[in-house]
Amino acid sequence: MTEAGGDSRSESNVEDDDVQTGARLRRSGLVGLAVAVVASGALMVAAFALAISPSAYYGGGGGGGGGGSTPPSVSAAVSDNGTVTCVGDGFKLGSDATCSIASTPTLLGHMTANASGHVQGTFPLPGDITAGTHTVTINGIDPNGNPLSISVSVTVSAAAAAAAAAAAEAGAAGTVTASPQLTG
Repeated sequence: MTEAGGDSRSESNVEDDDVQTGARLRRSGLVGLAVAVVASGALMVAAFALAISPSAYYGGGGGGGGGGSTPPSVSAAVSDNGTVTCVGDGFKLGSDATCSIASTPTLLGHMTANASGHVQGTFPLPGDITAGTHTVTINGIDPNGNPLSISVSVTVSAAAAAAAAAAAEAGAAGTVTASPQLTG
């Protein structure tokens, strides 16, 4: 006699049937199909993670989207001679990027991204800059053509502010160096 919904087969018969069913599934290819479906789902999850993770997009050895092989980043260093060096990564090959400094937003200059998406330029500080903390921002486009704006805080020393004021008073524009322009 069986319980409601139960099976009248003995436990060993059920195990034998399960083994035989598994063998039939393997021979029919259904197990392989199930593995392929699971692998396909994992691939879709990986593609989604790539779409939402910039570090996955830019990082590793491949780069992505036609330029930059490193994630977006910015650094800046203010020199006591009244200049600031702006450095950025993650820009589209050959694209223009601008460097500005703010408390009062002031465009410092333009740079061109190299084959690695790297930009770098040294620019004179504005003559009216004050000592203290300011924000340096590099604006450009990422390897996919989307706007990219990255910023970092810098400290302008009293000596750097004085050198910038002296250069402005003397009428010197200062020396500007930037990434070389790409040709051909």
